[in-house]
Amino acid sequence: MKAFYENIKNILDKKEKSEKDTEYIVTLLQEIKERINNLTRRRTDLHKEFDLKLDNKIIGNMISNNALEENDIKLLINFVYTERLLKLCPPYMDNHVIETQDELLSNLNENTINETIVEFICSTHGIINDIYIDLELFNKTHHQNKI
Repeated sequence: MKAFYENIKNILDKKEKSEKDTEYIVTLLQEIKERINNLTRRRTDLHKEFDLKLDNKIIGNMISNNALEENDIKLLINFVYTERLLKLCPPYMDNHVIETQDELLSNLNENTINETIVEFICSTHGIINDIYIDLELFNKTHHQNKI
């Protein structure tokens, strides 16, 4: 995990990023969007809203030109955590999601934007993994109760 973290950070820290570098980071962010959208497959309205908040082309240009600013990251963190993860996670995870969001926002004041982006990617994928695991367990339990 540390090598993954360091690789993302090294790419983001480059003053001049290759197209491949930018595509890699955009892909990681796109995966977050897709995994969250898969939890709400029928809600295309939510998918469209997410596309507006995390537009691949715009975010790619910002990453490529080192133009991401603190406010951009705050908006992304708040949207993903408040508008998506808190609404999708089981209630017992609420505190963890809120604490992670608060930690990301707090670390933005202490860390570089790039470090916060890396933490956002890793933390968000972790929470999404937990939601998928819970959903799988729920489906197994629900299916067994029907038999």
